[in-house]
Amino acid sequence: SGLPVGSDLEFADELTLGRALKPTERTALERTRATFATYYEKNPAEARALLTVGETPVGKNLDPVELAQWTLVSSQFFNLDEFLTK
Repeated sequence: SGLPVGSDLEFADELTLGRALKPTERTALERTRATFATYYEKNPAEARALLTVGETPVGKNLDPVELAQWTLVSSQFFNLDEFLTK
């Protein structure tokens, strides 16, 4: 995305939770993103495989490593009880 990680997390939390992240939430999400960034940088075929799931094709101009890591971070937001019950 070209934005600092914090900016992307702020964007995601505003869209999903409508509030700022708590420090512990931010730390957990930043750790998740960093873990998957490292994993997918070493395993780009796995990133591409993850992105084949679903109906919408991935744009050719998107970095599959970055998109895969943010896909999993986004999944964490969507699985929060707070998101599911609002």
